[in-house]
Amino acid sequence: MSRSAVLACVAVATVAVIGRYPEALSELTDTARANALLSFADREIAGGNAVIPDQQAMYEARARIPVDASYEVAVGVPVKGWSSLTADYARGYTTYFLLPRRPVVGAPWVICFNCDRKRYRGDVVWKDVEGVSIIRRSG
Repeated sequence: MSRSAVLACVAVATVAVIGRYPEALSELTDTARANALLSFADREIAGGNAVIPDQQAMYEARARIPVDASYEVAVGVPVKGWSSLTADYARGYTTYFLLPRRPVVGAPWVICFNCDRKRYRGDVVWKDVEGVSIIRRSG
């Protein structure tokens, strides 16, 4: 009796796999094609596309802030063009993307997501139309 039950389970599983295989393979092919169409920036930024309003901001920050330097992330009031995730998750994503650089309050660099730039003495070295800017503090 137990052998019959095992054989029946194996048979049902085999039929299910054979029946589902073509559809699963088609789905995987579609996913692979969609991934192949992504640019390098889309692949590298990945989940940050849902958080960061401008990919270029992350590349500019990584290019300008030295690897051994620290930075501060300041997030202000959300603006048009931001996703609902930007205000809450911009700090976390920036920390991930800019590793090994570390976020530190009062750091010489500030990544400003529509923050009050007047609070930070220094030069705006880069800004975009989405309210993101990079500030190099002076003194």
